[in-house]
Amino acid sequence: MHVTNCYSLNLLCPMIIIADSGANKTDWRIVYESGAVKQVFTVGINPQYQDVNKLYNIVLAELLPHIGSEPTAVIKYYSAGNSTSERNELLEDALRRAFPDSEVRADHDMLMFLKLQYLSTEALHHYLYPNL
Repeated sequence: MHVTNCYSLNLLCPMIIIADSGANKTDWRIVYESGAVKQVFTVGINPQYQDVNKLYNIVLAELLPHIGSEPTAVIKYYSAGNSTSERNELLEDALRRAFPDSEVRADHDMLMFLKLQYLSTEALHHYLYPNL
């Protein structure tokens, strides 16, 4: 599996996208380079029950219209459905199709909770911008 890192390619990453998904909805936060934050809701996404094409189509139809066409981003996606590496890879593949020049990472939502509980502001910034 190929992982693109926009920082290592010397590309500007104009936004960070953080998603927290449940069975009924996905809560997306888009953090723009200016610091502005936009919230977008889509239907719930769960790689346990949806294939890569369905996941991609949800992102394409419900998320991209709110943020523009295929921007370069750092995407951190968390869901209870991401409990295995196979499910993480399925979701990462769908997101890479929608955001081909982006750095994408999918994990279990408990990992997000643990990181946020124990990270200082500086550490959180490093987590979001790992190569700065």
